Amino acid sequence: YAKAAEMADAAERSGLVTMVNLTYRNVAPLQKARAMVLAGDVGKLRHLEASYLQSWLVSKAWGDWATESQWLWRLSTKHGSNGVLGDVGIHILDFAGYGAGTDAERIFARLKTFDKAPGNRIGEYDLDANDSFVMTAEFGNGAMGVIHASRWATGHLNELRLRLHGDKGALEVVHTPDGSTLRACLGTDVETKRQPGVMSMPARCRPTTSASSPRFGMPRRSSPAFAMRRTCRRCLIWRWRPRRKGASSAPCIPSAPTIMRSVNSTAARFRPDVACGRSRHVWMKPV
Repeated sequence: YAKAAEMADAAERSGLVTMVNLTYRNVAPLQKARAMVLAGDVGKLRHLEASYLQSWLVSKAWGDWATESQWLWRLSTKHGSNGVLGDVGIHILDFAGYGAGTDAERIFARLKTFDKAPGNRIGEYDLDANDSFVMTAEFGNGAMGVIHASRWATGHLNELRLRLHGDKGALEVVHTPDGSTLRACLGTDVETKRQPGVMSMPARCRPTTSASSPRFGMPRRSSPAFAMRRTCRRCLIWRWRPRRKGASSAPCIPSAPTIMRSVNSTAARFRPDVACGRSRHVWMKPV
């Protein structure tokens, strides 16, 4: 706290804007989920689940953590690491609180550091920073929640997930490097689902990979996948409008009535339809 206060005082004296850039707030489905919660679409929020899962301690998809300093320092408190709690915990706590439209008021956390090398040491690095945490939380609106994060999450490259359960409906936001989705259980689905809170949405409508436009994951305008994206109207998945000259990219977010029609539709079935070899996209369309 003392160091944070010193930094805040210095910033105030300088007159400069100083901030921590919690970029996951920019995820369009999270912003829409927050708006729906604040609008009362899911009723009173009672319970939430949030997780931030990474796999770089069990996979070399990120690089070889045991030989590269860019990863080793994150495992050593002596080198400035606060472990997974300090590294990604701040992000998932903000992700959960922002989506729920409230802040955590009370938390209880358990931390765990696993053996990773003989003597838990590699060179100058003592591997003593926490690798996983589990947390229970109580939020300002009265909701209870469970939050956890780990670097041992095999099969999850970098995934943030938030489930919001209210007395009138539920929402689920998932954000990965491949894309972001919002699923919902609203209206009549609340009564018909055998498991409360199970998300009832069509399959994902997003590219699996992108070679042509890695920043926004969009197919070329001339590709069949681009044409297919325009026809996928019943899919409640956030997709990016293509960038036009002189215009910035903006999320294409359906309205609440559109959401309800999509959620309550029992006729919609989705299947992989277009595979554009040029841009390596696979899209989904209704049949």
